[in-house]
Amino acid sequence: MTRISPSKSHFFLLIYFAFVFLLLEASSRLFWRTQGISFVHAHQNIYHYFYPEMQDVEHAPVTRSDPVFDILLLGNSVLNPQWGSIEQQLIETLTYRLKRKVRTYNLSMPGHTVLDSYYKYKRLYSKYFDLVIVYHGINEARANNVPPHLFRDDFSHYSWYRRLKIYESEPKSEWVVFPYTARFSWIRLSEEMGWTDYVPKH
Repeated sequence: MTRISPSKSHFFLLIYFAFVFLLLEASSRLFWRTQGISFVHAHQNIYHYFYPEMQDVEHAPVTRSDPVFDILLLGNSVLNPQWGSIEQQLIETLTYRLKRKVRTYNLSMPGHTVLDSYYKYKRLYSKYFDLVIVYHGINEARANNVPPHLFRDDFSHYSWYRRLKIYESEPKSEWVVFPYTARFSWIRLSEEMGWTDYVPKH
């Protein structure tokens, strides 16, 4: 029987692990693709899974020299146009008073807290808004309604914020998305199976 040399064994082992890793990486990217995230630039854009409303604002021409009065709205359902007319009233009032065009970028979403607004605003550091309106407090009250031993200052007693925190803390890479996907999946599975104490979804 012909024996394989140690160097060849190491080579084949390396090829095997490389194949497994590429398979896991491709599977992870395909998962995010089913969530509407780019296959090629997955890790850079995973936060669109959490905040799809960010995409239009990211590409908007908001600059200091812009003649339009640009307003950014950050909040929860109170500022969301599906739940009220605050945004439209704001446009009409300021257009009349300022005698210039007013444009709003509304990132307010039902159920979101000030932590969501923080993550969104951090992504828009290169944009210059003439006015930023932040309205919060309602959903924070629910986030605070949790037994003391479960409460976390960063709201990671919600699986939503736990997944976000891990994503925000990891170095972003164009090449590797599997490690975060594995952690994301584990948190979601732990919640569904009741292995970890999180605030219930509803």
